[in-house]
Amino acid sequence: MQLRLQKIRTFSTAVKITLGSMLVVGVVMCIIGTGAYFFAQTSLIAALDARLSSHTEKVETELEEYLEDARHDSLPWHILRREDIGNLKTEGLHDVRMWVWDSLGKNIISTMIPAQQSVPQPSTDLFAKFGHDTVCTVVIQSRSYRLVQQTYHFQQKGTYTIIVAAGLLESEAELFRFRVLLFVIVVGVTLITGLATYSAVRRAFQPIMAMTKAAARMSAVNLRERLRLPETKDEVHTLGATLNSMLARLQASFEAQQHFIADAAHELRTPLTALRCELELVSESISNDSKSNDSKSTPPNISGKISNALEEITRLERLTEHLLTLARLDAALPLRFESVRLDELLIECVQSITPIAAAKSVTIDFFIDEALEITADALYLRRALGNLAENAVLYAPEQTSISVCLYRTPQSLTGSPLSESRPDEETATIVFSNAGEIADGERERLFERFYRGERERTKASGSGLGLAIAQEIITRHGGEITIETQNATVVCTVLLPLLNLPVRYFFHLA
Repeated sequence: MQLRLQKIRTFSTAVKITLGSMLVVGVVMCIIGTGAYFFAQTSLIAALDARLSSHTEKVETELEEYLEDARHDSLPWHILRREDIGNLKTEGLHDVRMWVWDSLGKNIISTMIPAQQSVPQPSTDLFAKFGHDTVCTVVIQSRSYRLVQQTYHFQQKGTYTIIVAAGLLESEAELFRFRVLLFVIVVGVTLITGLATYSAVRRAFQPIMAMTKAAARMSAVNLRERLRLPETKDEVHTLGATLNSMLARLQASFEAQQHFIADAAHELRTPLTALRCELELVSESISNDSKSNDSKSTPPNISGKISNALEEITRLERLTEHLLTLARLDAALPLRFESVRLDELLIECVQSITPIAAAKSVTIDFFIDEALEITADALYLRRALGNLAENAVLYAPEQTSISVCLYRTPQSLTGSPLSESRPDEETATIVFSNAGEIADGERERLFERFYRGERERTKASGSGLGLAIAQEIITRHGGEITIETQNATVVCTVLLPLLNLPVRYFFHLA
């Protein structure tokens, strides 16, 4: 029972309302049908009892005349007339049986049972079983009869009991047809109610479903959109208006946050640049002093401290650039799409990380299968691929190698705006791989902003924004990005939709 209730809870609201209405209507119809059936049964039995009573009165009239004639004459025709009493015309009765008993319990008149009938005549036991003036239902050899027993007192002729019984087969058949009709009506009305309720609820929920789909499409990129309100001034309209008001407040709060981040990043750039210049001048002055052997006024280890300060300033500058990039991406500023040679862009990214790789004794295995041309914003895409390439070097162990590959795959992207119109779309695949493993439970959080795994904190001093920026840029270009571990190797795969067919050529950079 509990499992069924849990399963019902998973149904949609329209289905729940439909099932509830069908249950209520079904119960009400069953109650009405039961009352109607018992009323019809009672009315049918009452009508049958009235006909039996009327027939009993006819028999009483004929019996009184028969006894009067039999008193004055004993001719054989009286016996024939006695037989005629049992053959009186019956209206609306079927399988009629009639018996007349005198005060001594002797059966003086009885209907003849045809050969095809299996109902025997009642015995004196049946007569003794019922009292005077009885109306009841009896069963004789698995067949039901409605029986009326009346006792009459004739002056100077004694007391006689008349029993008239009629078969209930026709009445039972009529009641059975009525039960079938009631069942069809109850089931039909319940099903029609369910269909009508489901249709009405679905129609009533259409504005809500439309608002739900619109809200599902909304994100930080399109907070300016609003839900379409229905024309009717009902509860759904009020709900939509309330949600639009909430979206307006969220938009204002989010834009204020974006402006704060952008303004803060802009304000940080100038003092950081000034600090860098000052420290570089001090470092150059110390270097000149050391060359002139004038180091008395120079504190010890000052060169190392200045070098550490310059590294921190470099990290802050990168963090500032990342924050500015995220602010622009979150503001949904339009990208400047143009035709871009993806292979040339990837070569620039690899060249930019070569000094970092040389400092860690990391070799770069660079392979481009063919020249590929896509439509993209070169500035943003270069930043995304540069972040991925730099991460591959920074998180690779020393004296190892990383691999950067570019090739074409016949694959359609669900995130591409052309995937619906071009199911045969080809994809540019870029793979960055380096030795290492991703800790358990960290794969789902790799693209979170400012998230850095415990192992990575000791390997590099990044800000935790590189992968988040790369994912946002790749997604804005209709692509996909995944990171997984294969045989103690971290593999980052980027898929970008190809829009033009390039001229094929091959080269290998190692």
